Amino acid sequence: MMVVDQELCDNNRCGYLSNPLPYTQIVHYVSISSLCAVAQTSCASNRCESFATLVRLSRSNGDERACSECRRTLRKSFALVNSPDVVTVGLIWDSDESEIATIQCFLDTLTPYLDLQDMFTESSDSVVPSIPLVGIVTYYGKHYSTFFFHAKRQVWILFDDEKVRDIGNSLDDVLSICSLSHYQPLLLIFANPDPAELDVSHAPDADTQSNRPPRRGSSAGGSGARGGNVGRGGNVGRGSNVGR
Repeated sequence: MMVVDQELCDNNRCGYLSNPLPYTQIVHYVSISSLCAVAQTSCASNRCESFATLVRLSRSNGDERACSECRRTLRKSFALVNSPDVVTVGLIWDSDESEIATIQCFLDTLTPYLDLQDMFTESSDSVVPSIPLVGIVTYYGKHYSTFFFHAKRQVWILFDDEKVRDIGNSLDDVLSICSLSHYQPLLLIFANPDPAELDVSHAPDADTQSNRPPRRGSSAGGSGARGGNVGRGGNVGRGSNVGR
Protein backbone atom coordinates (compact mmCIF):
# COMPACT_ATOMS: atom_id res chain seq x y z
CA MET A 1 0.00 0.00 0.00
CA MET A 2 1.14 3.53 -0.76
CA VAL A 3 0.28 5.73 2.23
CA VAL A 4 0.74 9.39 3.11
CA ASP A 5 0.66 10.47 6.78
CA GLN A 6 0.09 14.05 7.94
CA GLU A 7 -0.84 15.96 11.07
CA LEU A 8 -3.20 18.92 10.94
CA CYS A 9 -4.70 21.33 13.43
CA ASP A 10 -8.48 21.58 13.74
CA ASN A 11 -8.18 25.24 14.70
CA ASN A 12 -9.16 27.08 11.50
CA ARG A 13 -7.33 30.20 12.64
CA CYS A 14 -4.12 28.24 13.06
CA GLY A 15 -4.19 26.08 9.95
CA TYR A 16 -1.06 24.10 10.86
CA LEU A 17 -0.30 21.25 8.48
CA SER A 18 2.76 19.06 8.73
CA ASN A 19 4.83 18.00 5.74
CA PRO A 20 3.40 14.88 4.07
CA LEU A 21 5.19 11.62 4.87
CA PRO A 22 4.77 9.19 1.96
CA TYR A 23 5.81 5.56 2.31
CA THR A 24 5.06 2.05 1.08
CA GLN A 25 3.47 -0.22 3.65
CA ILE A 26 3.77 -3.99 3.27
CA VAL A 27 2.05 -4.90 6.55
CA HIS A 28 -0.32 -2.58 8.42
CA TYR A 29 0.33 -3.24 12.12
CA VAL A 30 -2.34 -2.78 14.78
CA SER A 31 -2.13 -3.03 18.58
CA ILE A 32 -4.73 -5.45 19.93
CA SER A 33 -5.01 -3.62 23.25
CA SER A 34 -5.61 -0.32 21.45
CA LEU A 35 -8.11 -1.84 19.01
CA CYS A 36 -10.08 -3.53 21.80
CA ALA A 37 -10.11 -0.31 23.84
CA VAL A 38 -11.57 1.60 20.90
CA ALA A 39 -14.09 -1.20 20.23
CA GLN A 40 -15.29 -1.23 23.82
CA THR A 41 -15.67 2.56 23.83
CA SER A 42 -17.65 2.62 20.60
CA CYS A 43 -19.95 -0.25 21.63
CA ALA A 44 -20.54 1.35 25.04
CA SER A 45 -22.00 4.33 23.18
CA ASN A 46 -24.23 1.99 21.12
CA ARG A 47 -22.20 2.66 17.97
CA CYS A 48 -20.17 -0.45 17.23
CA GLU A 49 -17.79 0.48 14.43
CA SER A 50 -16.66 -1.74 11.56
CA PHE A 51 -13.34 -3.55 11.80
CA ALA A 52 -11.77 -1.20 9.24
CA THR A 53 -12.89 1.86 11.22
CA LEU A 54 -11.54 0.37 14.45
CA VAL A 55 -8.17 -0.18 12.76
CA ARG A 56 -8.07 3.47 11.71
CA LEU A 57 -9.13 4.82 15.11
CA SER A 58 -6.70 2.58 17.01
CA ARG A 59 -3.75 4.14 15.17
CA SER A 60 -4.40 7.46 16.89
CA ASN A 61 -5.64 6.09 20.20
CA GLY A 62 -3.45 7.44 23.04
CA ASP A 63 -1.03 9.06 20.58
CA GLU A 64 -2.14 12.69 20.59
CA ARG A 65 0.17 15.69 20.31
CA ALA A 66 -0.44 19.38 20.85
CA CYS A 67 -0.02 21.85 18.00
CA SER A 68 3.22 23.80 18.35
CA GLU A 69 1.45 26.95 17.14
CA CYS A 70 -1.79 27.10 19.14
CA ARG A 71 -1.50 24.12 21.54
CA ARG A 72 -4.73 22.56 20.25
CA THR A 73 -4.75 18.79 19.68
CA LEU A 74 -3.45 17.71 16.30
CA ARG A 75 -5.51 15.40 14.14
CA LYS A 76 -3.78 12.63 12.21
CA SER A 77 -4.52 11.98 8.56
CA PHE A 78 -3.80 8.64 6.86
CA ALA A 79 -4.32 8.75 3.10
CA LEU A 80 -4.28 5.70 0.82
CA VAL A 81 -3.10 6.85 -2.61
CA ASN A 82 -3.32 3.57 -4.55
CA SER A 83 -5.71 0.64 -4.81
CA PRO A 84 -3.91 -2.46 -3.52
CA ASP A 85 -5.15 -5.89 -4.51
CA VAL A 86 -3.68 -7.47 -1.35
CA VAL A 87 -3.73 -5.97 2.15
CA THR A 88 -2.10 -7.59 5.16
CA VAL A 89 -2.85 -6.55 8.74
CA GLY A 90 -0.35 -7.54 11.44
CA LEU A 91 -1.70 -7.90 14.97
CA ILE A 92 0.46 -6.96 17.97
CA TRP A 93 -0.43 -8.74 21.22
CA ASP A 94 0.83 -7.75 24.66
CA SER A 95 1.50 -11.40 25.47
CA ASP A 96 1.82 -14.72 23.63
CA GLU A 97 -0.57 -16.12 26.23
CA SER A 98 -3.31 -13.51 26.18
CA GLU A 99 -6.43 -13.91 28.26
CA ILE A 100 -9.45 -15.54 26.66
CA ALA A 101 -11.45 -12.32 27.11
CA THR A 102 -8.90 -10.35 25.07
CA ILE A 103 -8.86 -12.95 22.29
CA GLN A 104 -12.65 -13.00 22.19
CA CYS A 105 -12.80 -9.20 22.16
CA PHE A 106 -10.70 -9.15 19.01
CA LEU A 107 -12.56 -12.01 17.33
CA ASP A 108 -15.83 -10.14 17.88
CA THR A 109 -14.51 -7.20 15.84
CA LEU A 110 -13.40 -9.23 12.81
CA THR A 111 -15.57 -9.12 9.69
CA PRO A 112 -15.44 -11.02 6.36
CA TYR A 113 -14.63 -7.84 4.41
CA LEU A 114 -12.26 -4.90 4.86
CA ASP A 115 -13.50 -1.51 3.70
CA LEU A 116 -10.37 0.40 2.69
CA GLN A 117 -12.26 3.70 2.60
CA ASP A 118 -13.06 3.27 6.31
CA MET A 119 -9.54 2.11 7.16
CA PHE A 120 -8.02 5.44 6.07
CA THR A 121 -9.11 9.04 6.56
CA GLU A 122 -8.68 9.62 2.82
CA SER A 123 -8.41 7.28 -0.14
CA SER A 124 -7.97 7.29 -3.88
CA ASP A 125 -11.09 7.40 -6.04
CA SER A 126 -9.92 4.18 -7.71
CA VAL A 127 -9.67 2.20 -4.48
CA VAL A 128 -11.64 -1.05 -4.33
CA PRO A 129 -14.54 -0.43 -1.89
CA SER A 130 -14.02 -3.64 0.09
CA ILE A 131 -11.91 -6.78 -0.18
CA PRO A 132 -12.59 -10.15 1.44
CA LEU A 133 -10.59 -11.83 4.17
CA VAL A 134 -8.89 -14.89 2.65
CA GLY A 135 -6.22 -15.90 5.18
CA ILE A 136 -5.52 -15.92 8.93
CA VAL A 137 -2.26 -16.96 10.59
CA THR A 138 -2.72 -17.83 14.28
CA TYR A 139 -0.54 -18.78 17.25
CA TYR A 140 -1.01 -20.85 20.37
CA GLY A 141 1.59 -22.49 22.63
CA LYS A 142 4.57 -22.26 20.23
CA HIS A 143 2.36 -23.66 17.50
CA TYR A 144 1.14 -21.93 14.34
CA SER A 145 -2.05 -22.73 12.47
CA THR A 146 -3.25 -21.13 9.27
CA PHE A 147 -6.71 -20.77 7.79
CA PHE A 148 -7.19 -20.04 4.08
CA PHE A 149 -10.33 -19.61 2.03
CA HIS A 150 -10.56 -21.78 -1.08
CA ALA A 151 -12.30 -19.49 -3.58
CA LYS A 152 -13.27 -22.22 -6.05
CA ARG A 153 -14.76 -24.54 -3.43
CA GLN A 154 -16.00 -21.69 -1.25
CA VAL A 155 -14.68 -23.28 1.94
CA TRP A 156 -12.26 -22.36 4.71
CA ILE A 157 -9.36 -24.82 5.16
CA LEU A 158 -7.19 -25.35 8.25
CA PHE A 159 -3.46 -26.02 7.83
CA ASP A 160 -1.32 -27.05 10.79
CA ASP A 161 1.54 -29.43 11.63
CA GLU A 162 -0.71 -32.48 11.79
CA LYS A 163 -3.52 -32.11 9.28
CA VAL A 164 -5.23 -30.21 6.50
CA ARG A 165 -9.00 -30.22 6.71
CA ASP A 166 -12.09 -28.30 5.71
CA ILE A 167 -13.58 -26.07 8.38
CA GLY A 168 -16.73 -24.62 6.87
CA ASN A 169 -18.12 -22.07 4.44
CA SER A 170 -18.37 -19.19 6.89
CA LEU A 171 -15.81 -17.05 8.69
CA ASP A 172 -17.82 -17.75 11.86
CA ASP A 173 -16.63 -21.38 11.62
CA VAL A 174 -13.02 -20.20 11.74
CA LEU A 175 -13.63 -17.74 14.57
CA SER A 176 -15.36 -20.46 16.58
CA ILE A 177 -12.26 -22.68 16.37
CA CYS A 178 -10.01 -19.75 17.31
CA SER A 179 -12.17 -19.04 20.33
CA LEU A 180 -12.36 -22.65 21.54
CA SER A 181 -8.64 -23.32 20.92
CA HIS A 182 -7.48 -19.92 22.25
CA TYR A 183 -5.75 -19.16 18.94
CA GLN A 184 -4.30 -15.64 18.71
CA PRO A 185 -4.52 -14.27 15.14
CA LEU A 186 -1.18 -12.75 14.10
CA LEU A 187 -1.71 -11.89 10.45
CA LEU A 188 -4.82 -11.19 8.39
CA ILE A 189 -4.69 -11.41 4.60
CA PHE A 190 -7.28 -9.65 2.47
CA ALA A 191 -7.25 -10.07 -1.31
CA ASN A 192 -9.22 -8.68 -4.22
CA PRO A 193 -10.89 -11.60 -6.06
CA ASP A 194 -10.70 -9.60 -9.31
CA PRO A 195 -7.20 -8.10 -9.25
CA ALA A 196 -5.96 -5.65 -11.84
CA GLU A 197 -3.78 -7.11 -14.57
CA LEU A 198 -0.09 -6.74 -13.72
CA ASP A 199 1.77 -4.39 -16.06
CA VAL A 200 4.97 -6.14 -17.13
CA SER A 201 5.74 -3.94 -20.10
CA HIS A 202 8.77 -2.45 -18.35
CA ALA A 203 10.01 -5.67 -16.76
CA PRO A 204 13.39 -7.01 -17.99
CA ASP A 205 13.11 -10.00 -20.30
CA ALA A 206 14.97 -13.29 -19.93
CA ASP A 207 17.64 -12.32 -22.48
CA THR A 208 18.44 -9.13 -20.58
CA GLN A 209 18.89 -11.12 -17.39
CA SER A 210 21.05 -13.85 -18.96
CA ASN A 211 23.32 -11.43 -20.85
CA ARG A 212 24.02 -9.25 -17.85
CA PRO A 213 27.81 -9.18 -17.15
CA PRO A 214 28.87 -11.00 -13.96
CA ARG A 215 29.50 -8.93 -10.87
CA ARG A 216 33.07 -8.29 -9.88
CA GLY A 217 34.38 -11.15 -7.75
CA SER A 218 31.76 -13.63 -8.97
CA SER A 219 33.84 -15.08 -11.85
CA ALA A 220 36.18 -18.08 -11.64
CA GLY A 221 39.04 -15.89 -10.51
CA GLY A 222 36.95 -14.00 -8.00
CA SER A 223 36.48 -14.47 -4.30
CA GLY A 224 34.92 -17.91 -4.78
CA ALA A 225 38.08 -19.31 -6.38
CA ARG A 226 40.32 -17.64 -3.85
CA GLY A 227 38.61 -19.61 -1.17
CA GLY A 228 36.49 -17.52 1.14
CA ASN A 229 35.48 -18.61 4.61
CA VAL A 230 34.39 -22.03 3.41
CA GLY A 231 37.43 -22.83 1.30
CA ARG A 232 39.91 -21.53 3.87
CA GLY A 233 38.34 -23.52 6.64
CA GLY A 234 36.27 -20.72 8.06
CA ASN A 235 33.35 -21.19 10.40
CA VAL A 236 31.87 -24.05 8.43
CA GLY A 237 35.10 -25.88 7.69
CA ARG A 238 36.44 -25.51 11.23
CA GLY A 239 33.45 -27.31 12.66
CA SER A 240 30.92 -24.75 13.76
CA ASN A 241 27.77 -25.57 15.64
CA VAL A 242 26.25 -26.89 12.43
CA GLY A 243 29.19 -29.15 11.72
CA ARG A 244 29.29 -30.43 15.22
